[in-house]
Amino acid sequence: MRHRHQGAAQVHQLLLILAVGVVLSVSCCGLHPLPDPLITDPGEMGERIAPPAEGAAFFAEARIEYYGDGIARKGKMVLMAQAPDSLRVELLSFTDDLLSVLAMRGGEFRWFERGRKECLGGELCAAPLVARFPMVSAPDQLIQLFRGIVPLLPEPDRRELRFSREEGLYVLTLRQGSIEQQVRIRPDGRTAAGVRMAEGERTSLDVEFGGVIEEGGASVPKRIRLQVPQDGLDLSVEYRDFVTGTPWTGDPFDFSCPKGTVYQALDCQEE
Repeated sequence: MRHRHQGAAQVHQLLLILAVGVVLSVSCCGLHPLPDPLITDPGEMGERIAPPAEGAAFFAEARIEYYGDGIARKGKMVLMAQAPDSLRVELLSFTDDLLSVLAMRGGEFRWFERGRKECLGGELCAAPLVARFPMVSAPDQLIQLFRGIVPLLPEPDRRELRFSREEGLYVLTLRQGSIEQQVRIRPDGRTAAGVRMAEGERTSLDVEFGGVIEEGGASVPKRIRLQVPQDGLDLSVEYRDFVTGTPWTGDPFDFSCPKGTVYQALDCQEE
């Protein structure tokens, strides 16, 4: 009988050691706890993180760093947007000298860069030829990304959702043929941490959101990094302040070419 009690005690001690080992291993590896409640339906998650685009005016000032086409720039950005597709981006030096203006509305654009005699424009499909700015041919999606909202892949063939305990983030994966969209979402199930678009093995877009800045009941990411690896574009935005819902004075999206410049219309071209 005594041997039986000793055996049971040894088994109990062994189980206790294993339990402690599991706890320590989880602790040492930094695994995050599962959210409570845990969202498991990809469709529900899509509805939570992609609200309908607001038509309210959005104005923001930010610090930017831009790398692309052998050009490196650091300065200020003034952003004016109105969903679904009206957008104006002004890039300025740290001394507030205007460097370039990109204005888009109704499927057309105007672009001007200091030092050039030409003021360029045309249909949006021609904008990437000159503007050297990520996603210039899709202002409706770019406006949402500037607001920290991820435009989801429409009508995907497959949807998957999991929670990564290593990252502490939900991972929503949507696939449409060879195109894959992977959205990283914070444990609240509402705030995007980033999105990656890929076709096959090639990443076409990678966006990271960091921190939060709030104003008047609205919020945007404090920092946004947008990379287009195939074009060598890398844009980092850090918001200083923003305003939503304030009516515009005049029409910022109707950009007139500066005096002394010559307007040149561009035709869309295939790469």
